[in-house]
Amino acid sequence: MDIAVSTPCFELWLLLHFGDQHAYPTAKQAERALRRHLPGYAKKAAPDFPVEAHVIAVDRARRTLPSGASGDNPSTSVWRLLDVITETRRRARR
Repeated sequence: MDIAVSTPCFELWLLLHFGDQHAYPTAKQAERALRRHLPGYAKKAAPDFPVEAHVIAVDRARRTLPSGASGDNPSTSVWRLLDVITETRRRARR
């Protein structure tokens, strides 16, 4: 079974919608950094979250996993989950 992992936390995936991430943040640091972009962030995405930036976030995430291994800080494999969802939707439309 594959799972989507973000290290140090899911907020890393959200931060990738706003820019590259090369620092080695703690979970609290990542959450604070996200609040600079989304001041009202409270463990759920705001209505004005830039969902359309997911394509760029996927590219940035892939670059944070050069070896393909998850668990390094920073790293995220949420983009793989999005790939599966996108492919499943594409097949369902056939």
